[in-house]
Amino acid sequence: MAVDPRSNSVPNGARSVLRGNPDATARLPPPGEPFRLAEAPGEVRRVFRQFRAHGVLDVVENPRDEPKRYRTNPAAFEAAREIRASRDTLPCGHGGLRNRRDEDGYTCGYGGCDARFDRRTVLDCIG
Repeated sequence: MAVDPRSNSVPNGARSVLRGNPDATARLPPPGEPFRLAEAPGEVRRVFRQFRAHGVLDVVENPRDEPKRYRTNPAAFEAAREIRASRDTLPCGHGGLRNRRDEDGYTCGYGGCDARFDRRTVLDCIG
């Protein structure tokens, strides 16, 4: 992730990925706590590739015969804290959603939840 050292900000793409995956964003490990993928919360493992591609997670150790160790990018963690502070949830308790383009309405964006909502419900819950 290209972090501008003058502003310590994250690119818009990383913010979008964090906002689009609020359950994983809420469970990001602090930057000072390196971890192996197997140790990460399930929500983070589920979107790991997206987070890596957008620089939310960085490789800190790459030993030859052991799994890599990662850390949360400090600027991304700060953005995640802001997102968590203003997070609203759907009636199912999760925060992400998917637009059902072929039908009317939305579904919960959490992998294990198949709750469906109409537009009015979504607007009432998360604006």
